[in-house]
Amino acid sequence: MRIMLAAVLALTAAGTLPVSAQTAAQERAFEMALEARDLIHASEYLDVLIAARVPGDGKPKPDGYLSHRIGRFLLIAGQPQAALPWLEAAADPALKDEERVALDLDRAHALLMLGQGEVAIPLVEAALRITSEPRRRARATRMMIDALLILDPSAAAKALVGATTLRNADSDSESDWALLDARTALLTNAPDAAAKVRHAWARAIDAPLAASAPARAAAMMAMIEERAGNRTAAIAMMASAARAEPDVSAISNKLGAMLPACGEAVTPEDQLTVALHRDSEGGGTRISAIAASRPSIVRHFLAGVNANQVLDSSSLNSAATLSRLRCRASVASDTLSRTLERDPAAVFMASRGLFPRLSAIGTTEEQLNAASRSVDDLSARFGSDNPILFGPLLRLIQLTQARLMTAGDIPPARLIELDGRLGRVLAAAGDTGGFLPPDHHFLAVFARAVNAPSREASAKIMRDGFRAFVAAVEFPIAYANLTGSVEGADPAQIDTMRAELIARGLKTLPSDDRRITALRVARVSAARSAPDGPVDARVRETGLPRDLCALQPTLPRLRGNDITADDYPPEGTLAELTGRTTLEFDLDAGGRPLKPRAIVATPPILFDPIIAKRTGGISYFPAKTDDQAVACRAMTMAIRWKMPDEGDGGPTPILPERWMPGS
Repeated sequence: MRIMLAAVLALTAAGTLPVSAQTAAQERAFEMALEARDLIHASEYLDVLIAARVPGDGKPKPDGYLSHRIGRFLLIAGQPQAALPWLEAAADPALKDEERVALDLDRAHALLMLGQGEVAIPLVEAALRITSEPRRRARATRMMIDALLILDPSAAAKALVGATTLRNADSDSESDWALLDARTALLTNAPDAAAKVRHAWARAIDAPLAASAPARAAAMMAMIEERAGNRTAAIAMMASAARAEPDVSAISNKLGAMLPACGEAVTPEDQLTVALHRDSEGGGTRISAIAASRPSIVRHFLAGVNANQVLDSSSLNSAATLSRLRCRASVASDTLSRTLERDPAAVFMASRGLFPRLSAIGTTEEQLNAASRSVDDLSARFGSDNPILFGPLLRLIQLTQARLMTAGDIPPARLIELDGRLGRVLAAAGDTGGFLPPDHHFLAVFARAVNAPSREASAKIMRDGFRAFVAAVEFPIAYANLTGSVEGADPAQIDTMRAELIARGLKTLPSDDRRITALRVARVSAARSAPDGPVDARVRETGLPRDLCALQPTLPRLRGNDITADDYPPEGTLAELTGRTTLEFDLDAGGRPLKPRAIVATPPILFDPIIAKRTGGISYFPAKTDDQAVACRAMTMAIRWKMPDEGDGGPTPILPERWMPGS
């Protein structure tokens, strides 16, 4: 394939083919580069295809042919939120059957990467009704089972039985089938789970390395060894899966922010083990359930979870990182949204036929010069403020900003000039306030800030611009920007912005929406830190039980912790594993932990015995109400596990005041 790709590249670069043949050759080159996961060359040839289809009259219009290819490129690049609007824009009643099937399966793939199995299933069903091509039917059926593993593993088991004939005829993809079969058996606690996992482990060597099949199979082997009581073997398998060294603190925090609240559907005793790994068909991150206390709990943990929010796939390569999850007592103040949120810029561009420029060929300087030429050429043809310039101009601004920040050899006035042009282009395009307010988007604010007369003036421009941006954009975008802490922001201003966002959200959302509750919990913290803050009133607004530790007027504070470097398990040193465990427990009026549970363990198994043995040595100064010590529920504490020779060594307790209250 690489020889064929090189030949096509050489012919088109030399200009030895007629124009129509060059376009066809460039399309073949793009398809081959995409299949080879050569995103650098794929981006170059996609830009050529986009340039060749610029409307001659300069009036932007949607183009299904380009939209499908842009969507596929972004999907393979691991950007499902950006890919989905382009794929949706490619839908056309005039498509031939096989083109429609390919598009429906690409859309389903993007939805599965976003945890939206329920939305993906109708697209897969539509593809299966149309296509009779065996390979596509096999791929569609595997997607259906993948979606069911999010929603109903028991239904996935039935679907696998029904797909036996199709699976037998699809021997080239047996490693994929085996992984699905093994996951299903583990999640449904089937008696033959061990045999199916070992079969997946044996067949994983046949899969492409980029598919991370060996790592996923090793993760499931760890579960089998744990069930058999083989702790050392389970840790060894887990270490084999986790060959990368991702940021376990970030993983644990984000998984913790997605946990469901305990209730009838998920009890405190339930647990789910998941593997974070690279998507088998693209570059994005997937989160796959691999073991559960009950099949029915999987959807409550994973439905709607976008794994790319948890971990960038570049941190994984071909590895898999394991975490064990349990429900938490209440909504966290940093709760991440699970709603299906398409990239707003992609929605805007795809619906209007404003096509991006994506090429990453050459040095930074060469890319910058190429982007500048593209903008100049289109400006000369259609005018400097034509909306068709949006994609090329945005690319030029991004490259200019990066160059200014790294090399510093571009005057700030150049960025301000380009931002002015972008503002005029946005005004001509119309209706961008929901995601890119013309005067308050990040690039505009940054352009003003870098030209400020002092650091203080620059900081004020950034703060005021951020507030104006949050006030102008749609609720999901504003919420994402206000979740957690905002670096360099004024706490009082952030508190006011949260109040404003709550008021906006209540116009369209139910009062118990997780995001509304999270914002209210965050405002309790702000009231507590302000003199004479209205803590009681804000606690009532949350609608949560008043005995939660995070809602007390005076928070508990860590007094002591007996876990030391000597507690680090020797098996972890041999496996070179680090980790993080997030505990949740109640506190009595004396500050002693009661009923401790690990709600996020990354990785599982290794540190569990220490947690069970040593949590009795943790103590707190108790919460207080009216200066009286009181018991409270659902205190959280995180422990960062380091190998003894890493840094200053040993497990590092993270004090609760360094966590967002309510988390």
